[in-house]
Amino acid sequence: MPEISAAKELAAVIDIGSGAVRMVVAEFGPQASIRRLESLSQPVRLGRDVFTSGRISAPVMRETIEILRNFKTVADSYGVKKMHAIATSAVREAANRDNFVDKVFLVSGIDVEVVEGTEENRLDLLAVENSLEARLQIGKKDCLIMEVGCGATEIIVLAKGKVELTRTLPIG
Repeated sequence: MPEISAAKELAAVIDIGSGAVRMVVAEFGPQASIRRLESLSQPVRLGRDVFTSGRISAPVMRETIEILRNFKTVADSYGVKKMHAIATSAVREAANRDNFVDKVFLVSGIDVEVVEGTEENRLDLLAVENSLEARLQIGKKDCLIMEVGCGATEIIVLAKGKVELTRTLPIG
């Protein structure tokens, strides 16, 4: 485990997607510096279940919750106090999403936020801006940003850096 500076805080972010559950553990400090300490990804079949039957099956729910329990154990081993977990299109569209979110919390202690398409678009835009702003000056240009996921395609159109259009399409 990497050495962690006393002036820095730890956080973990979990993304529960249609095809995988991902977690990043990072430390961040007062100058907005971020250092990734751990990056984990485990495949899941949430999308296959939801996009064919409309529900998360019991076996896939158990498998996903076990992955989340393991991720929580890793985060706890780092001493993480701040954890944010989001779920996107597969969980969002599942008829039993509330049951899934409740079971995740009861078994793992992880509070999952199911994000709507508009929030997913906002998060995608922030990620692109954060990654590319220094090289592309997105705030001054016309851009088309697309994220093709397993369960949805997110589209963002920028005109001179201002959001003109966002769409979440149920195709992945």
